Amino acid sequence: MKSLNELFEKKENRSLEIIAKEILEGLFHGKHKSPFHGFSSEFKEYTHFQTGDNPRQIDWKLFGKTEKLYKKRLQDERNIQAIFVLDTSSSMYFPVENTLKMEKAIQWIAVMCHILYHQHDSFGLVLIHENAHIETPVSNTRHHLQSILAQLETFRTLPQKTDSSKFSSIFSNLMESLGTRKMVFILSDLLFPQEDYQEFVNSCLSLAFRKNQLTLLRVFHESELLIKNKSPEKMMTFIDVETKENVQISTDQLNDTLKQLNLQIEEQIIYSLLQKGVKSKSFDSEKPIVQLIKETI
Repeated sequence: MKSLNELFEKKENRSLEIIAKEILEGLFHGKHKSPFHGFSSEFKEYTHFQTGDNPRQIDWKLFGKTEKLYKKRLQDERNIQAIFVLDTSSSMYFPVENTLKMEKAIQWIAVMCHILYHQHDSFGLVLIHENAHIETPVSNTRHHLQSILAQLETFRTLPQKTDSSKFSSIFSNLMESLGTRKMVFILSDLLFPQEDYQEFVNSCLSLAFRKNQLTLLRVFHESELLIKNKSPEKMMTFIDVETKENVQISTDQLNDTLKQLNLQIEEQIIYSLLQKGVKSKSFDSEKPIVQLIKETI
C-alpha cells in the first residue's frame, strides 16, 4: 500500500481537492484534531462548567482548591479567521523541472483550508501576482472552499510569462484590507531585492501591532542554500527565471553568493521579525508534505 506522501507526490491528473483530502485523512485518521485554536485576549471571569463545554477551558488549579469545575471566560473570545498570503513570483516555481516550491506551498494552503472549513472557522486567500493581488473574502462555505481551491489550481503549473512582481510593495499596499485579529500565514521565498526588506518587515510589524497573529513561512529548495558539486571550480551557467539574465559562475563563487544572500535574509528579515514576536518557520520544499504540515503549525 502506498504511503500518503507517495500518493501526494504523484500529482498528475489528480485535483488539488482530492490530494488535500487524502493528506487530511492521513494526518488525523478520522479523529477531530486541529492544529488551530481560536483567538482569546484577556481573562474576564470564571463560570461554572456545564455538560457540552470544552474541557480545555477548565481551570484545574481552581478545581484542586474548590473541588468544583469552573471554566475561564475570556474577553473577546472568537472563532478563527485565517488568511493565507502566497507569493506567486517566478522564483517560487523553482526548480523549473517540477516547480516543487510552489506545489508544496499550494498543497499546504489547501490542507489548511480544509481543516478550517471542517471546524467551522473562516479563511481567505491572497495571491500576489504580476504587481497586483487577487484577494478572496474571509468566509466558511463549501462554495468558498471550492473557489479557493480552483484559484490555487491555476497556479500549480509554471506560467509562460515570467513574473517579477514587487512582492513587498504589493503586500504593503494590501495590508490595510487584512484587518485585525486574524491569523495571517505568509508563504514566500523572500527572494526580492534587499532594498525592499525593510518595507516588508515594517508591513509585518504593522499587521502584528493590530493584534493579528503572523506566521512567516520561508519556502526554499535545498539547492538555493548550497550547490553540491565535486568540481568547485567548474563554471556553471544560470538563467534568472524572472529577468532571463544569463550568469556564468563557478560552484565556489555561487555557494559564497548563496551563503551571503541567505545570511542577509535571516538577519534583516527573519531575525528582525522574531525579535518583535512574529513567528517564522522554515518550509523545506523537499520534505514530505505531512512532515511540513506538522512542523509549521
